[in-house]
Amino acid sequence: MVKPNEITKKIKRIAEDCGADLVGIAETKPYHYYSHRGRPLEHYGEKVDDLLPYAVVFGVRMKRENIEQAPNLPEVIESSMSYVKAAIIGMQISYFIRELGYRARNHMDGNYLVVLPTLARDAGLGEIGRNGLLITPKYGPAVRLGAVTTEMPLEPDEKLNIDLSSFCDICTRCAKKCPMQAIPHGERVMIDGELRWRITQEKCYSFWGKIGTDCGLCIKNCPFGREADLMELKEYTLLQLLQRLTKK
Repeated sequence: MVKPNEITKKIKRIAEDCGADLVGIAETKPYHYYSHRGRPLEHYGEKVDDLLPYAVVFGVRMKRENIEQAPNLPEVIESSMSYVKAAIIGMQISYFIRELGYRARNHMDGNYLVVLPTLARDAGLGEIGRNGLLITPKYGPAVRLGAVTTEMPLEPDEKLNIDLSSFCDICTRCAKKCPMQAIPHGERVMIDGELRWRITQEKCYSFWGKIGTDCGLCIKNCPFGREADLMELKEYTLLQLLQRLTKK
């Protein structure tokens, strides 16, 4: 029987050695899982009922110089390569856990059963912004996420508990820069028992189809990871941080 604190340290080390720039542990809840499957097509609509109790959640940073070229080709290449890297990291972690005799499932692009931004937030990797993306302390939203869920007992990390929503209430930069106005300008609404901004996914995806990339303008224009660090919301008052950003 593995000891949760000891195996957690080893799992995190493996994730980092495999190339993860961020890694955290969450104890999963029903709201972390989709109710029914989407892709791949042969499983579309199937009920998701294999809810494993723990998750190793990790992030792969995207190179800022390529994100700055959004919505052009370098951004979509960077995004795609980061998804591939996250998938490989997840495979390596899940194989390791299975060798120890525990079930493990890799959640990667095109084959998710979990809602990664929410899961990553609860694993202490960041907070969710107006754009619906995870905003991390060091890289802002310029990360691609992956996760491995497992029955192996792990030691969960604590949430950051940073008041990002108050900043996003005032900033609205991502909403202003969204070409399809898929990101709302107004207040958060109740979604699945939680206050969040509701992204109009169809508008977002239609722009991807129109220009042939996955856009990335909301990532490019977010001040975090570019002009500010998320942890500054603990060091400065909201007004001080906004004043500093407006002077740039």
